[in-house]
This record gives sequence, structure tokens and C-alpha cells, in this order.
Amino acid sequence: MDIQTQYIFPTPIWRTNITLELEKHNITIEDLVNQCLEMKTKDQGRTVSNIGKTSYQGNNFFLNDIEKTPFEKTWQILHDIVNSIYNDTWCGELNITNAWININEKEALNGIHNHPDSILAGCLYLQVPKNSGKFHIKRHFTEEFIYHRYGRLKTDSDNNPIYQDHVASEISYSPVVGDVIIFPAHTMHYVGVNRSNIARFSVAFNCG
Repeated sequence: MDIQTQYIFPTPIWRTNITLELEKHNITIEDLVNQCLEMKTKDQGRTVSNIGKTSYQGNNFFLNDIEKTPFEKTWQILHDIVNSIYNDTWCGELNITNAWININEKEALNGIHNHPDSILAGCLYLQVPKNSGKFHIKRHFTEEFIYHRYGRLKTDSDNNPIYQDHVASEISYSPVVGDVIIFPAHTMHYVGVNRSNIARFSVAFNCG
């Protein structure tokens, strides 16, 4: 008997890499990392989702804060990507409303959270050393609880649970330099612990 499984109501995650697009405008990843470091010298930062003594999360910055800097053109590139995604399904235009810098030194992480006041959220990865923490999207706890009540999951030979897509608790991504990951802003997500001796740099942003 042929039994077909269909996955309905999927959560979209969009991913691209903008390194070549930046190069068209004579912008390098190093330019953006250096601008992050310069902005950090003028901003003591804040504590929101960042956890650990070696974590840094900058305050929000806006388009008018980055005029005539490499981030200004980068903002426009991200704006165009966001609206290409948005206009595949919806009418109108989104704007990047705010952005901020994340610098995670060794043992730093970003705890689980979402961005409930925005439509889409995203992150541009500027420095991603090996073992510096994956990006995780987590299923809403209510749905996770329901599926886990159905019974004990099958396990492999090492006793690790075998997750079909419809019962997975979370999905993880290993971004590379220049990657942009965009996702629905209500989705719960977090960043794992940086086990590397090299800092992880990213720029997160909200769209509304």
C-alpha cells in the first residue's frame, strides 16, 4: 500500500550569500567587520538576547546613522533581498526598520527569543569561525509538546532520537561568511555557544 506523507503549513526560511554583490560595490567583508568594531567603540551596547560576559549586542542603528559608510550600500542590498522575498507572496514594500551588531567572543551566545513587533527578521554573517555556534530555529513549544505526547521516538544505534520533519524540535544552520538568513520574525530562534577562540560577528535586522 502506498501511503503518502504531506507536509502542510511550512515555515519558510530564506538564505542567500551577498559576498559577490558587495564586491560589485567595492565593499569587502573586512570593511564591514572594521565598521562593526568602530561602531562598538562608540556604543557600550545592551543586554537583550546576548548571554555571557564576552557577548556584545549593540544598540539599534538606523539608515541615517550609516550614511557614507559601507553599511549604507549593504543596507540597500538587504532591503532589495527582503522585498524580493516579500513580493513573491504579498503586495507592498517592507523597510528595514532597525539593525544591530552582535559580537560573540568565546563562551558567548544568544538565548532563545523572537521579534514579535516585526514581519521578517534576518541576519548577515561577517565572521563565522568553526565551532562558533550554529543558528537554530525552534518549533513553538505548544506544537512540540503535542507531538512528544504521542509516544517515545524511535532511536538510532547510538540511541539518538530519529526525527521526522514533522516532529523535529528545531532545525540548525551553519552559516558562512556573507550569508544572509531571513525568517518570519515571530519564529523562535537562538545562537549556540561560541566554542572558538575567535569572535563571531553578525548584523541582525528587523523588517516592517
